[in-house]
Amino acid sequence: PRIHPGYMEPETSLAVWGDDQTITVWVSSQHPFTDQEFIAAALDLPVGNVRVKSGVIGGAFGGKEDSSLSILTALGAWAIKGTVRLVNTRRESFIAHPKRHPAQIHYKLGARSDGTFTALQAKVYMDTGAYASYGPAVAAILTETLAGSYRIPNVQVETLVVYTNSPLSGAMRGFGSPQSHFAVESMVDSMAEEIGMDPVQIRRANILKVGEKMFTGVILNETATALPICLDKAQDVMDRFQAVEVSPGKKAGVGMALAAQSMGLGANVPDDSTHRLEWSLGGKVLIHLGSPDLGQGLAMAVEQITAEALGLPYSQVESLPLDTLDRPNGNTTCASRMTYMAGNALIDASEKLIQNLLAHAGEILEVPADKLVYKEGEIIKEDGSTLPVVEFLGRLAEDSITLMSESTFSFPYPEETTPQDLPIGMPHVLYCFGAQVARVEVDPDLGTVEVTHFAAIHDVGKVISQSGVEGQIEGGVATGLGYALYETMLKKDDQWVDSFTEYLLPTSKDLPNHYENIILEIPEASGPYGAKGIGEIPLVPTAPAVANAVKNAIGVRVKKLPITPERVLGFID
Repeated sequence: PRIHPGYMEPETSLAVWGDDQTITVWVSSQHPFTDQEFIAAALDLPVGNVRVKSGVIGGAFGGKEDSSLSILTALGAWAIKGTVRLVNTRRESFIAHPKRHPAQIHYKLGARSDGTFTALQAKVYMDTGAYASYGPAVAAILTETLAGSYRIPNVQVETLVVYTNSPLSGAMRGFGSPQSHFAVESMVDSMAEEIGMDPVQIRRANILKVGEKMFTGVILNETATALPICLDKAQDVMDRFQAVEVSPGKKAGVGMALAAQSMGLGANVPDDSTHRLEWSLGGKVLIHLGSPDLGQGLAMAVEQITAEALGLPYSQVESLPLDTLDRPNGNTTCASRMTYMAGNALIDASEKLIQNLLAHAGEILEVPADKLVYKEGEIIKEDGSTLPVVEFLGRLAEDSITLMSESTFSFPYPEETTPQDLPIGMPHVLYCFGAQVARVEVDPDLGTVEVTHFAAIHDVGKVISQSGVEGQIEGGVATGLGYALYETMLKKDDQWVDSFTEYLLPTSKDLPNHYENIILEIPEASGPYGAKGIGEIPLVPTAPAVANAVKNAIGVRVKKLPITPERVLGFID
């Protein structure tokens, strides 16, 4: 289905023209530095004359990767040499801003009688609407994830991005992976039924292992050890959910799905993230974060990482609002990689900050820097005596010196292990893994599907922020339930659905009464303290888990989303 991101805050921007031929633009965006470049190009101004500020964003979910109102407000402010503010109405947001791509997937899976997968053939038609937007990039991840988490030796996939007379489709949370996983995880359950195997058993026989190649040629690293653990946890949950008593007049079913979600922008796409640290006079460390926080908790995560790296209390670290005037370019916030990218950059910047501090402290104390040690906000001298860092900061301020450091982290695509024969943006080399289990009750008279129990099992590498991780997982599940059961932007009487009156989002009352997170920590060796992405994957296996549960309940395979009462009644009848 065509899915609207459903963010609380619609697209909005404010632009102010300055007497000095500069322009300042406030925008709700995932990539303020790209906005800066686009505005400068549109107005034929030097990039330095354009200042973009990123306000706290009221949700994005990928939908604010496309530049939109910032260019228009800037053009208006330039034209009138004044101030212009634009806010999309909800109708304008529905019609004119990117949606999740509808996709038709023709899928054929082959297996031996023992359940071993042998071949996959798929052809995909992806509706990108009137404009390409991120269509080709979404198609790349959809293609890469069509084989899911499975070892399939023979794969033939053709993905077509098709222009249609429809509202444009673009980036949205999951970026093609929700579509591909609905297909592959539904097919795996169908194959299990066809040859008489348990759904968990057939997955266990075919999951990829450490050192094995995906069909793109990418070799999986140690975090693939999460897959069998996810299956073990899923089996335990399924056993518990199957023992739940069925409500009178209902039919109950339990289903599960695995997921593999890529991280990063893909090979041969520049993917650098730069961030800066400043040790302020009062002793607080300021993070000049170069990427916007979309409400997912990036600022909190990097504050915790920096505090850990410097051995400081969390209260002594603060992330500053993004402003292109004096912040480094941290790149677009997207692709389940920002904690990974910014965290790695700031760990390195913390080490540089310490070395910078020690060099200045050595000069002040007139001792070699290698005779001094930094620990938890203090300088330790060779005799064991200590001095607080703030004393050195004060001395440096007298000479107009501010203690700062900056570091850039580049997403790793080792040439020797990254296949070089694929289109730009392919392949992706790091993955997040997870599984989800759903219990549903179907009303055979009304066709309604209620998700009564749900469990989300995810390997996050290392938990940086417990509340942040739990919030991402639970929010992703809620989004996935909307994708599975409620949401679709239909066209009625030549008019596209353009409000939340007819476009149904799940509310808190639609979420399962019984819900559990099972968080695994299998460190990603290249991640900050072992952390990796969690922003997208909780959405990905939700719809196929629900669809598999519906099949288990009523004995009919749902092949089209959302699973509406009308469709269920059609199957039952």
